[in-house]
Amino acid sequence: MDCQDTEEFYELLEAFQSKLQHCDEDNCADTTCKEKRTFCAYFMRHYAYRPEQWALCFRKRCGINTNMYLEALHKTLKYVYFQGKQNPRIDYLISCLMKLTRDKLFDRIINMTRGASSFRIEQIRKSHAASLIIRDVEETEKGFRVKSQSKPDTYYVVEESTDRCDNCLMRCIECDICVHKYVCNCYDHMLRFNICKHIHAVIVYTRTESWDKCRSESTSTQHTPPPESFSMLLEDCSDLHSAAQGATAVQKTASLLQAMLGLVNTGNVSEAQAEKMVPPLSRMLQQLTKNKTATYTPHNKRPQQQLRFQSTKRQRKSAIHAMKKPTAAQRQNIVDRIRMPEGDDCSEVNNAPDHMYIA
Repeated sequence: MDCQDTEEFYELLEAFQSKLQHCDEDNCADTTCKEKRTFCAYFMRHYAYRPEQWALCFRKRCGINTNMYLEALHKTLKYVYFQGKQNPRIDYLISCLMKLTRDKLFDRIINMTRGASSFRIEQIRKSHAASLIIRDVEETEKGFRVKSQSKPDTYYVVEESTDRCDNCLMRCIECDICVHKYVCNCYDHMLRFNICKHIHAVIVYTRTESWDKCRSESTSTQHTPPPESFSMLLEDCSDLHSAAQGATAVQKTASLLQAMLGLVNTGNVSEAQAEKMVPPLSRMLQQLTKNKTATYTPHNKRPQQQLRFQSTKRQRKSAIHAMKKPTAAQRQNIVDRIRMPEGDDCSEVNNAPDHMYIA
């Protein structure tokens, strides 16, 4: 189901159908064999003839993998606006739909005013933060190759797309790109249609390369100022320092920073001196940019509930056969088992009845 290549998917689907038919021909009276035959009939009747509607390779970059939003909206419309009543009159139906539209528009305005970010924007920010530690980026003829962090032998291909959208809201503010700008063949981008960490890493790599190139060009074209201008600059710095003796602390700081900036711009600061200056300046900048927010307590805030020494809540029993998504190793194991010849595959991943398929 999660296979991204169309040809590979059809190959696996054909092998899986042959295995299901082999299980269907087996006349075993065991409960597991009966469940296999039931699942075989269910799969062949509902899924085998229409893979274009459920396989990943046919819905790349759609950003839709569940229908939970649609189900939630349908429940709200049915029980909140229709009050659980069926077959309403046409005028009442139109009135309810207009009220729903009005409420959704007001909710959108409130969220925009508050500056609340959506779930997908938060995912883009997390991907950007995760991309800052990626260093293995290579530029190719068609795009870029980014090395996987979980699989050392795997590389993801990032290419620039031809799609253009000026009003797209799914954007990364730091990288200044939208979700349609680049294409990556990873799972996060293809299925969830997210700006994955590999795309962010490519943007950081290109900006770093362009910055290094501009810096090398500026260094090669930079000239040493004549001694006269340097002496004049030193005189200006001494004048600023003497003038700052009777000024306030803020004015003294501005004067000294201006003098230091003049020395750096003229190229009279060596690399060793600059390396010694970076740590204290970074600490000073970090100290100045700290947010000192005052504590504010609203008038209707309730007091915090005192913690109990012993919980009186009944512990929830953990599910024995909880459904979980397979890991990467389990997916590869499933693919290998499907490709096995008939008769070699005799082991079971899970013998517990996870589903009851209705004929």
